[in-house]
Amino acid sequence: MDKSAFGTTAEEDITGVSIWSASLILSRWVLADGALFAGKSVCELGAGCGVSGVATYLYTDAASVVLTDLYQHTVDNLHYNATLNRLDESAAVRGCHECGTLQRFTTDNPDGKLLLCGRCRHAAYCSRDCQKAAWKGHKGQCKQWQVSPPASTTHKKTLDVKAVDWAKPNTYGPSGAFDVVIGSDLVYHKDIVPILAQVVDAILAPRGKFLHVASTQRDSLVEFKEAMDARGFTCHAQVVPDAFKVNPLVGTNATNLFDLHFNEMEDTYCMYTFTKP
Repeated sequence: MDKSAFGTTAEEDITGVSIWSASLILSRWVLADGALFAGKSVCELGAGCGVSGVATYLYTDAASVVLTDLYQHTVDNLHYNATLNRLDESAAVRGCHECGTLQRFTTDNPDGKLLLCGRCRHAAYCSRDCQKAAWKGHKGQCKQWQVSPPASTTHKKTLDVKAVDWAKPNTYGPSGAFDVVIGSDLVYHKDIVPILAQVVDAILAPRGKFLHVASTQRDSLVEFKEAMDARGFTCHAQVVPDAFKVNPLVGTNATNLFDLHFNEMEDTYCMYTFTKP
C-alpha cells in the first residue's frame, strides 16, 4: 500500500476514495460464497468506495448492507456510490430457484443475469448446474406455472451509509447489529489492532462472521489474530485463489489500466474468516 495515500491530515487521506486490490478480491469472495449472506444484515468496515459492500448488496440476497468509513469526504463519496447503485425496492426481483442468488457475475455472463426456465419462463437460475439440480423438484411445478404463473416476488433490501470512528464506541450503533462484517486491508499498523478488534466484537452478533482480506505484506496481521483469539473468536485462513485476482475491467485499455492501478495483485493475499462465539 502506498503510504503517501494516507497524507498528513484527514483532508489529504485518499485511501477511502481509491479502489484497492484487496477490495476486488473481497468482492469476488462475496460472490463465490453468496449463500452466506442470504437474509443477513451486513456491514462493511473501512468501506472506502464501497466496492465490496455494493457487490454484497447487488449480487447476494443480503437483507441489508451498511457501508461505513470515517472521513467526511469518504462518507460523502459512499453516499454518492450508494445512490448510483441502490435498487428500486418496489421492483420485483427473481432469485435463483435453487440457491436464492439474485445475480451471478461470470466471465461469460458479465451482466449477472439469471437464466429463465425455457418451459414456464418463470423459474430463474444463476447457473446451468442449479437448473439441473432443481429440475426434479421443479418439474411438476413447471407444468402448473405454464398454465397459471405465480405472482412475482419482491425482494426488499436496503443499502445505507454510516460514519463510524473505531476509536469511539458511541458511533458504532446497536451492539450485535450485524450477522456478517466484511473488510479489506483494514490492518496496516499495530495501533489499529485493538480498536479494530473492539469494533468487530461490538457490532457482530453471536456466531456472526467477520470476513477480512489482506496482503501478507501488511503489518500486524499476527497481532490482530491474537487480539481476536483473546476475544474468543476462531479463525480460518486460506490463500486467495488466482481466480479471485483476475482483471475485472473491460474495454480497450483494460489490461494496461489493471496493471497500472492494481499492481499489488502480485502480492500473496489471504482470506480470513473470524467467527464470534
